[in-house]
Amino acid sequence: MSEIELIRAILRVLMTSHRYGSPMPRDEVLGRAAYASDRGSEARAAYETVRSQPFVLDYGSRGLQLDNSAFGPLVQFLYDECDWERFELELRIEHFEGWESIDWDVDAEGGKRGSERSSGTRFRPAPSRSRRFLSDRFAR
Repeated sequence: MSEIELIRAILRVLMTSHRYGSPMPRDEVLGRAAYASDRGSEARAAYETVRSQPFVLDYGSRGLQLDNSAFGPLVQFLYDECDWERFELELRIEHFEGWESIDWDVDAEGGKRGSERSSGTRFRPAPSRSRRFLSDRFAR
């Protein structure tokens, strides 16, 4: 599991367990994140990386909380770096009003999303899915 995969796991915990006004302590976040038991020190380093992101509020020993006023950078990061799909982001972040400001076609390095990056990518292209396809499929 690479560092970005650990960051993805930590952000997924923060997204799915987001409690408005209540930071999550490090031990709780790392306990809920899925990673191999021998990767504890790397998971703590990934936690520190997440802690320094502009969309995370750091409450010291009380833990981390997503910054409600910085959902734009969070959505862009999850889309570009963590391969979350648009429909999943729209389902998870319901109260975000800046969807039109998100760049859905270009990744963080300026290339087309899903194309291989020039630096020998370790990111996999995301499968093509759409919210309309899923809603049509399950509407019956």
